[in-house]
Amino acid sequence: MLRVSPASPGRVYRALPGALLALLTLAAAAPMKAFAAEEAPATAPAIKKGTRLVVVELVTPPTMIGLGGQVASAIVRSAQSLGYEVIGPEELQALLGPEGAEALRKCNGQTLCVLSRVRPANAERVVMGSIGRDDKNYLVQLRMVDAASGEVIADIDRQILIASRRFKQDVEEAVPRMLRGEREARGTLRITANVKNVSVWIEGEPAGKTPVEVSLKPGKYEVRLEKKAYLPLKRLATVEANQVTAEEFRLILEPGGVPEEEAALPPLAAATDASTSAKAKGIRVTVPGWVAFGAAVATAGVGGYFGYRSHATEQTLRNGFDSSTHTFAGTRVQALQGQQDARTANLLFGAAGVAAAAGVLFTVFDVGGDLAPATVTPAAGPDGAGMSVEGRF
Repeated sequence: MLRVSPASPGRVYRALPGALLALLTLAAAAPMKAFAAEEAPATAPAIKKGTRLVVVELVTPPTMIGLGGQVASAIVRSAQSLGYEVIGPEELQALLGPEGAEALRKCNGQTLCVLSRVRPANAERVVMGSIGRDDKNYLVQLRMVDAASGEVIADIDRQILIASRRFKQDVEEAVPRMLRGEREARGTLRITANVKNVSVWIEGEPAGKTPVEVSLKPGKYEVRLEKKAYLPLKRLATVEANQVTAEEFRLILEPGGVPEEEAALPPLAAATDASTSAKAKGIRVTVPGWVAFGAAVATAGVGGYFGYRSHATEQTLRNGFDSSTHTFAGTRVQALQGQQDARTANLLFGAAGVAAAAGVLFTVFDVGGDLAPATVTPAAGPDGAGMSVEGRF
Protein backbone atom coordinates (compact mmCIF):
# COMPACT_ATOMS: atom_id res chain seq x y z
CA MET A 1 0.00 0.00 0.00
CA LEU A 2 1.32 3.39 -1.02
CA ARG A 3 1.52 5.73 1.98
CA VAL A 4 2.98 9.21 2.47
CA SER A 5 5.05 9.92 5.54
CA PRO A 6 3.57 12.42 8.00
CA ALA A 7 6.83 14.35 7.72
CA SER A 8 5.81 15.49 4.23
CA PRO A 9 2.54 17.36 4.80
CA GLY A 10 2.36 18.86 1.35
CA ARG A 11 2.50 15.51 -0.40
CA VAL A 12 -0.68 13.63 -1.35
CA TYR A 13 -1.66 10.08 -2.24
CA ARG A 14 -1.40 9.41 -5.94
CA ALA A 15 -2.91 6.35 -7.62
CA LEU A 16 0.07 5.35 -9.80
CA PRO A 17 -0.16 2.26 -12.03
CA GLY A 18 2.90 0.67 -10.44
CA ALA A 19 1.56 1.21 -6.94
CA LEU A 20 -1.78 -0.30 -7.90
CA LEU A 21 -0.03 -3.34 -9.37
CA ALA A 22 1.96 -3.79 -6.18
CA LEU A 23 -1.20 -3.42 -4.12
CA LEU A 24 -2.98 -6.12 -6.13
CA THR A 25 0.04 -8.44 -5.83
CA LEU A 26 0.09 -8.06 -2.05
CA ALA A 27 -3.65 -8.67 -1.85
CA ALA A 28 -3.29 -11.91 -3.81
CA ALA A 29 -0.37 -13.13 -1.69
CA ALA A 30 -1.99 -12.56 1.72
CA PRO A 31 -5.61 -11.58 2.46
CA MET A 32 -5.88 -8.19 4.09
CA LYS A 33 -7.80 -7.84 7.32
CA ALA A 34 -8.70 -4.27 6.50
CA PHE A 35 -11.17 -3.31 3.80
CA ALA A 36 -10.14 -4.24 0.27
CA ALA A 37 -10.11 -1.49 -2.34
CA GLU A 38 -12.78 -1.86 -5.02
CA GLU A 39 -11.80 -1.08 -8.58
CA ALA A 40 -13.99 1.33 -10.48
CA PRO A 41 -16.25 -0.43 -12.96
CA ALA A 42 -15.69 0.20 -16.63
CA THR A 43 -19.00 1.97 -16.94
CA ALA A 44 -18.33 4.39 -14.06
CA PRO A 45 -18.05 8.04 -15.03
CA ALA A 46 -14.43 9.12 -15.25
CA ILE A 47 -13.10 11.35 -12.46
CA LYS A 48 -11.57 14.57 -13.73
CA LYS A 49 -7.82 14.17 -13.65
CA GLY A 50 -6.23 16.04 -10.79
CA THR A 51 -9.43 16.25 -8.70
CA ARG A 52 -8.28 16.54 -5.13
CA LEU A 53 -10.25 14.77 -2.42
CA VAL A 54 -9.86 15.18 1.33
CA VAL A 55 -10.95 12.35 3.64
CA VAL A 56 -11.67 13.74 7.10
CA GLU A 57 -11.30 11.57 10.20
CA LEU A 58 -14.72 10.08 10.93
CA VAL A 59 -16.63 10.94 14.09
CA THR A 60 -16.94 7.82 16.27
CA PRO A 61 -17.46 6.84 19.91
CA PRO A 62 -14.22 6.09 21.80
CA THR A 63 -14.85 2.35 21.50
CA MET A 64 -15.14 2.51 17.69
CA ILE A 65 -12.11 4.61 16.78
CA GLY A 66 -10.41 1.59 15.20
CA LEU A 67 -13.44 0.75 13.06
CA GLY A 68 -13.70 4.38 11.97
CA GLY A 69 -10.03 4.30 10.94
CA GLN A 70 -10.63 1.17 8.85
CA VAL A 71 -13.54 2.81 7.03
CA ALA A 72 -11.47 5.95 6.36
CA SER A 73 -8.66 3.80 4.96
CA ALA A 74 -11.15 1.99 2.72
CA ILE A 75 -12.37 5.35 1.40
CA VAL A 76 -8.79 6.43 0.68
CA ARG A 77 -7.99 3.25 -1.23
CA SER A 78 -11.22 3.33 -3.22
CA ALA A 79 -10.67 7.00 -4.11
CA GLN A 80 -7.15 6.22 -5.29
CA SER A 81 -8.46 3.46 -7.54
CA LEU A 82 -10.92 5.93 -9.08
CA GLY A 83 -8.18 8.42 -9.97
CA TYR A 84 -8.52 11.02 -7.20
CA GLU A 85 -5.60 12.82 -5.67
CA VAL A 86 -6.28 11.90 -2.07
CA ILE A 87 -5.32 13.55 1.19
CA GLY A 88 -6.05 11.08 3.98
CA PRO A 89 -6.77 11.83 7.65
CA GLU A 90 -3.13 11.50 8.76
CA GLU A 91 -1.81 13.73 5.97
CA LEU A 92 -4.55 16.28 6.64
CA GLN A 93 -3.62 16.36 10.32
CA ALA A 94 0.03 16.99 9.44
CA LEU A 95 -1.00 19.68 6.95
CA LEU A 96 -3.20 21.55 9.44
CA GLY A 97 -0.87 21.24 12.40
CA PRO A 98 -1.88 20.45 15.99
CA GLU A 99 -4.05 23.54 16.45
CA GLY A 100 -5.81 23.19 13.10
CA ALA A 101 -6.36 19.45 13.64
CA GLU A 102 -7.86 20.12 17.07
CA ALA A 103 -10.16 22.81 15.64
CA LEU A 104 -11.26 20.35 12.92
CA ARG A 105 -12.00 17.70 15.54
CA LYS A 106 -14.19 20.13 17.46
CA CYS A 107 -16.35 20.61 14.35
CA ASN A 108 -17.79 17.18 15.21
CA GLY A 109 -18.68 16.48 11.58
CA GLN A 110 -20.64 19.70 10.90
CA THR A 111 -20.32 20.40 7.18
CA LEU A 112 -19.69 24.15 7.10
CA CYS A 113 -17.27 24.00 10.01
CA VAL A 114 -15.31 21.14 8.40
CA LEU A 115 -15.12 22.93 5.03
CA SER A 116 -13.76 26.07 6.66
CA ARG A 117 -11.04 24.09 8.47
CA VAL A 118 -9.83 22.06 5.46
CA ARG A 119 -9.35 25.05 3.13
CA PRO A 120 -5.53 24.81 3.39
CA ALA A 121 -5.75 21.43 1.61
CA ASN A 122 -7.13 23.20 -1.49
CA ALA A 123 -9.44 20.24 -2.19
CA GLU A 124 -12.41 20.18 -4.53
CA ARG A 125 -14.29 17.46 -2.67
CA VAL A 126 -14.42 16.44 0.98
CA VAL A 127 -15.59 13.14 2.49
CA MET A 128 -16.79 13.25 6.09
CA GLY A 129 -19.24 11.43 8.31
CA SER A 130 -19.67 9.28 11.39
CA ILE A 131 -19.78 5.66 12.53
CA GLY A 132 -21.92 4.64 15.50
CA ARG A 133 -24.13 1.85 16.73
CA ASP A 134 -27.28 1.08 18.68
CA ASP A 135 -28.39 -2.16 20.30
CA LYS A 136 -28.70 -4.04 17.00
CA ASN A 137 -27.14 -2.01 14.19
CA TYR A 138 -24.04 -0.20 13.05
CA LEU A 139 -25.00 3.31 11.99
CA VAL A 140 -23.00 4.46 8.96
CA GLN A 141 -23.39 8.05 7.74
CA LEU A 142 -20.95 9.23 5.07
CA ARG A 143 -21.20 12.09 2.58
CA MET A 144 -19.08 13.56 -0.18
CA VAL A 145 -19.42 17.34 -0.29
CA ASP A 146 -18.45 19.94 -2.88
CA ALA A 147 -15.82 22.03 -1.09
CA ALA A 148 -16.81 25.28 -2.83
CA SER A 149 -20.60 25.20 -2.45
CA GLY A 150 -21.06 22.84 0.48
CA GLU A 151 -23.56 20.84 -1.57
CA VAL A 152 -23.79 17.12 -0.83
CA ILE A 153 -22.83 15.27 -4.02
CA ALA A 154 -23.60 11.78 -2.72
CA ASP A 155 -24.05 10.14 0.63
CA ILE A 156 -24.41 6.84 2.49
CA ASP A 157 -26.90 6.44 5.32
CA ARG A 158 -27.25 2.85 6.42
CA GLN A 159 -28.14 0.71 9.38
CA ILE A 160 -26.14 -2.51 9.13
CA LEU A 161 -27.33 -5.30 11.40
CA ILE A 162 -24.49 -6.24 13.74
CA ALA A 163 -25.49 -9.91 13.78
CA SER A 164 -25.37 -10.10 9.98
CA ARG A 165 -21.56 -9.66 9.86
CA ARG A 166 -21.96 -7.63 6.65
CA PHE A 167 -20.37 -4.38 7.76
CA LYS A 168 -17.23 -4.77 5.69
CA GLN A 169 -19.09 -6.05 2.62
CA ASP A 170 -21.76 -3.34 2.68
CA VAL A 171 -19.24 -0.52 3.11
CA GLU A 172 -17.03 -1.87 0.32
CA GLU A 173 -20.04 -1.94 -2.01
CA ALA A 174 -21.34 1.51 -1.10
CA VAL A 175 -18.18 3.64 -0.91
CA PRO A 176 -17.16 3.50 -4.61
CA ARG A 177 -20.64 4.53 -5.72
CA MET A 178 -20.54 7.49 -3.36
CA LEU A 179 -17.11 8.53 -4.65
CA ARG A 180 -18.40 8.34 -8.23
CA GLY A 181 -21.18 10.72 -7.25
CA GLU A 182 -23.94 8.14 -7.57
CA ARG A 183 -26.93 8.42 -5.31
CA GLU A 184 -27.26 5.39 -3.09
CA ALA A 185 -29.29 2.72 -4.82
CA ARG A 186 -32.28 1.13 -3.15
CA GLY A 187 -33.86 -2.29 -3.30
CA THR A 188 -37.36 -3.68 -2.84
CA LEU A 189 -38.37 -6.14 -0.14
CA ARG A 190 -41.55 -8.09 -0.87
CA ILE A 191 -43.04 -10.07 2.03
CA THR A 192 -45.82 -12.64 1.67
CA ALA A 193 -47.24 -15.32 3.96
CA ASN A 194 -49.40 -18.43 3.73
CA VAL A 195 -51.96 -16.67 5.96
CA LYS A 196 -53.82 -13.44 5.16
CA ASN A 197 -53.52 -10.19 7.12
CA VAL A 198 -50.35 -11.02 9.06
CA SER A 199 -48.74 -8.07 10.89
CA VAL A 200 -45.21 -7.29 9.65
CA TRP A 201 -42.40 -5.51 11.49
CA ILE A 202 -39.12 -4.51 9.83
CA GLU A 203 -36.32 -3.61 12.22
CA GLY A 204 -38.92 -3.30 14.98
CA GLU A 205 -41.05 -0.81 13.04
CA PRO A 206 -44.57 -1.74 11.83
CA ALA A 207 -44.72 -2.14 8.05
CA GLY A 208 -48.37 -3.14 7.59
CA LYS A 209 -50.10 -6.45 6.90
CA THR A 210 -49.22 -9.05 4.31
CA PRO A 211 -48.65 -8.78 1.46
CA VAL A 212 -46.09 -5.99 2.08
CA GLU A 213 -43.72 -4.33 -0.40
CA VAL A 214 -41.27 -1.67 0.79
CA SER A 215 -38.32 0.19 -0.71
CA LEU A 216 -35.20 -0.03 1.46
CA LYS A 217 -31.53 0.75 1.32
CA PRO A 218 -29.31 -2.25 0.63
CA GLY A 219 -28.49 -4.31 3.69
CA LYS A 220 -29.78 -6.99 5.99
CA TYR A 221 -33.03 -6.40 7.86
CA GLU A 222 -34.76 -8.23 10.68
CA VAL A 223 -38.31 -9.13 9.63
CA ARG A 224 -40.89 -10.33 12.16
CA LEU A 225 -44.39 -11.64 11.44
CA GLU A 226 -47.13 -12.09 14.02
CA LYS A 227 -50.79 -13.11 14.02
CA LYS A 228 -53.15 -14.30 16.73
CA ALA A 229 -53.27 -18.10 17.14
CA TYR A 230 -50.02 -18.52 15.14
CA LEU A 231 -46.43 -18.88 16.32
CA PRO A 232 -44.44 -15.66 15.66
CA LEU A 233 -41.77 -15.89 13.00
CA LYS A 234 -38.53 -13.92 12.70
CA ARG A 235 -36.01 -13.92 9.85
CA LEU A 236 -33.17 -11.86 8.39
CA ALA A 237 -33.84 -10.61 4.85
CA THR A 238 -31.08 -9.31 2.59
CA VAL A 239 -31.96 -6.37 0.34
CA GLU A 240 -29.72 -5.91 -2.70
CA ALA A 241 -29.40 -2.68 -4.66
CA ASN A 242 -31.72 -2.37 -7.67
CA GLN A 243 -33.23 -5.81 -7.01
CA VAL A 244 -36.49 -7.21 -5.69
CA THR A 245 -36.06 -9.55 -2.74
CA ALA A 246 -39.09 -11.82 -2.26
CA GLU A 247 -39.47 -13.46 1.15
CA GLU A 248 -42.29 -15.95 1.75
CA PHE A 249 -43.13 -16.86 5.35
CA ARG A 250 -45.05 -19.96 6.42
CA LEU A 251 -46.76 -19.47 9.76
CA ILE A 252 -47.68 -22.46 11.94
CA LEU A 253 -50.69 -22.65 14.25
CA GLU A 254 -49.76 -22.70 17.91
CA PRO A 255 -50.93 -25.79 19.84
CA GLY A 256 -54.68 -25.55 20.36
CA GLY A 257 -54.89 -22.35 18.35
CA VAL A 258 -57.92 -21.59 16.19
CA PRO A 259 -57.54 -19.21 13.21
CA GLU A 260 -59.50 -15.98 13.53
CA GLU A 261 -61.40 -16.74 10.32
CA GLU A 262 -62.64 -20.07 11.69
CA ALA A 263 -63.12 -18.86 15.27
CA ALA A 264 -65.57 -16.21 14.08
CA LEU A 265 -67.63 -18.67 12.02
CA PRO A 266 -69.22 -21.05 14.60
CA PRO A 267 -71.07 -18.37 16.65
CA LEU A 268 -72.60 -16.96 13.46
CA ALA A 269 -73.52 -20.40 12.23
CA ALA A 270 -74.93 -21.35 15.64
CA ALA A 271 -77.03 -18.19 15.79
CA THR A 272 -78.37 -18.77 12.29
CA ASP A 273 -79.12 -22.41 13.05
CA ALA A 274 -80.83 -21.54 16.33
CA SER A 275 -82.95 -18.90 14.61
CA THR A 276 -83.94 -21.29 11.83
CA SER A 277 -84.65 -24.06 14.35
CA ALA A 278 -86.80 -21.78 16.45
CA LYS A 279 -88.78 -20.73 13.41
CA ALA A 280 -89.12 -24.33 12.25
CA LYS A 281 -90.30 -25.49 15.65
CA GLY A 282 -92.83 -22.68 15.82
CA ILE A 283 -94.58 -23.56 12.55
CA ARG A 284 -93.66 -27.14 11.87
CA VAL A 285 -96.30 -29.88 11.89
CA THR A 286 -94.65 -33.21 12.61
CA VAL A 287 -95.68 -36.59 11.26
CA PRO A 288 -97.61 -37.44 14.47
CA GLY A 289 -99.27 -34.04 14.22
CA TRP A 290 -100.36 -34.67 10.66
CA VAL A 291 -101.67 -38.12 11.67
CA ALA A 292 -103.58 -36.63 14.60
CA PHE A 293 -105.10 -33.87 12.48
CA GLY A 294 -106.02 -36.38 9.79
CA ALA A 295 -107.66 -38.67 12.33
CA ALA A 296 -109.55 -35.71 13.79
CA VAL A 297 -110.92 -34.73 10.38
CA ALA A 298 -111.87 -38.31 9.49
CA THR A 299 -113.46 -38.98 12.86
CA ALA A 300 -115.37 -35.71 12.77
CA GLY A 301 -116.62 -36.59 9.28
CA VAL A 302 -117.88 -40.01 10.35
CA GLY A 303 -119.38 -38.47 13.49
CA GLY A 304 -121.15 -35.93 11.34
CA TYR A 305 -122.64 -38.72 9.24
CA PHE A 306 -124.02 -40.53 12.29
CA GLY A 307 -125.23 -37.27 13.72
CA TYR A 308 -127.04 -36.43 10.49
CA ARG A 309 -128.65 -39.89 10.37
CA SER A 310 -129.76 -39.64 14.00
CA HIS A 311 -131.24 -36.21 13.35
CA ALA A 312 -133.11 -37.50 10.28
CA THR A 313 -134.59 -40.39 12.26
CA GLU A 314 -135.70 -38.04 15.00
CA GLN A 315 -137.40 -35.74 12.48
CA THR A 316 -139.23 -38.68 10.91
CA LEU A 317 -140.54 -39.85 14.27
CA ARG A 318 -141.56 -36.35 15.33
CA ASN A 319 -143.39 -35.69 12.09
CA GLY A 320 -145.65 -38.72 12.80
CA PHE A 321 -146.50 -37.73 16.39
CA ASP A 322 -150.18 -37.99 17.35
CA SER A 323 -150.97 -35.60 20.21
CA SER A 324 -154.28 -37.19 21.03
CA THR A 325 -152.83 -40.62 21.61
CA HIS A 326 -149.32 -39.47 22.45
CA THR A 327 -147.77 -41.90 19.97
CA PHE A 328 -145.07 -41.54 17.30
CA ALA A 329 -145.34 -42.79 13.76
CA GLY A 330 -142.62 -45.36 13.46
CA THR A 331 -141.30 -48.48 15.05
CA ARG A 332 -139.34 -49.05 18.24
CA VAL A 333 -136.42 -50.27 16.16
CA GLN A 334 -136.20 -46.88 14.39
CA ALA A 335 -136.19 -45.08 17.72
CA LEU A 336 -133.43 -47.28 19.14
CA GLN A 337 -131.38 -46.91 15.93
CA GLY A 338 -131.65 -43.13 16.07
CA GLN A 339 -130.58 -43.17 19.70
CA GLN A 340 -127.60 -45.39 18.85
CA ASP A 341 -126.59 -43.11 15.96
CA ALA A 342 -126.66 -40.08 18.26
CA ARG A 343 -124.48 -41.86 20.83
CA THR A 344 -122.01 -42.92 18.12
CA ALA A 345 -121.84 -39.37 16.74
CA ASN A 346 -121.10 -37.96 20.18
CA LEU A 347 -118.31 -40.49 20.73
CA LEU A 348 -116.80 -39.74 17.33
CA PHE A 349 -116.96 -35.96 17.91
CA GLY A 350 -115.18 -36.46 21.23
CA ALA A 351 -112.48 -38.59 19.58
CA ALA A 352 -112.05 -35.95 16.86
CA GLY A 353 -111.54 -33.30 19.53
CA VAL A 354 -108.90 -35.42 21.27
CA ALA A 355 -107.09 -36.05 17.96
CA ALA A 356 -107.13 -32.35 17.09
CA ALA A 357 -105.71 -31.48 20.52
CA ALA A 358 -102.97 -34.07 20.03
CA GLY A 359 -102.10 -32.55 16.67
CA VAL A 360 -101.77 -29.11 18.26
CA LEU A 361 -99.53 -30.50 20.99
CA PHE A 362 -97.28 -32.27 18.49
CA THR A 363 -96.96 -29.02 16.52
CA VAL A 364 -96.23 -26.64 19.40
CA PHE A 365 -93.93 -28.92 21.39
CA ASP A 366 -91.78 -30.23 18.53
CA VAL A 367 -88.58 -30.82 20.57
CA GLY A 368 -87.02 -33.01 17.92
CA GLY A 369 -86.80 -30.38 15.19
CA ASP A 370 -83.06 -30.92 14.74
CA LEU A 371 -83.35 -34.67 14.32
CA ALA A 372 -83.28 -36.44 10.99
CA PRO A 373 -86.67 -37.23 9.40
CA ALA A 374 -88.02 -40.76 9.32
CA THR A 375 -86.60 -43.06 6.65
CA VAL A 376 -88.17 -46.20 5.22
CA THR A 377 -85.83 -48.95 3.97
CA PRO A 378 -86.97 -52.12 2.17
CA ALA A 379 -85.76 -55.31 3.88
CA ALA A 380 -85.79 -58.98 2.92
CA GLY A 381 -85.56 -61.92 5.31
CA PRO A 382 -86.08 -65.68 5.40
CA ASP A 383 -89.74 -65.18 6.30
CA GLY A 384 -90.44 -62.79 3.43
CA ALA A 385 -90.09 -59.15 2.40
CA GLY A 386 -90.72 -56.19 4.67
CA MET A 387 -89.51 -52.70 5.53
CA SER A 388 -87.68 -50.98 8.36
CA VAL A 389 -88.61 -47.50 9.57
CA GLU A 390 -86.07 -45.27 11.33
CA GLY A 391 -86.27 -41.76 12.63
CA ARG A 392 -88.82 -39.86 14.65
CA PHE A 393 -92.59 -39.91 14.25
